[in-house]
Amino acid sequence: MTDRATARQLLDRVLTVADLIGLPEVHVWAAAEALPYLAVAAGGVKDLPEGFQLRETSEWPAHIVEGGLTWLSCDLPGDLAAMG
Repeated sequence: MTDRATARQLLDRVLTVADLIGLPEVHVWAAAEALPYLAVAAGGVKDLPEGFQLRETSEWPAHIVEGGLTWLSCDLPGDLAAMG
């Protein structure tokens, strides 16, 4: 991620999906170089969920899966309906 527009678009998608599936908390894990862009994008969101957090990671935090976790990835296809 190298620009604010991409960060905002990604964050908007994550928040939309989180709202649709009723996630009470949204933790966005990203590489250190992406966090400033995501922080600026989050600053422009009027109604962030109370449990919103940005977190740095270099790999997926597999050790926290015990309580149930929903992974949303920017690598997902744009049209999720096509996945059937």
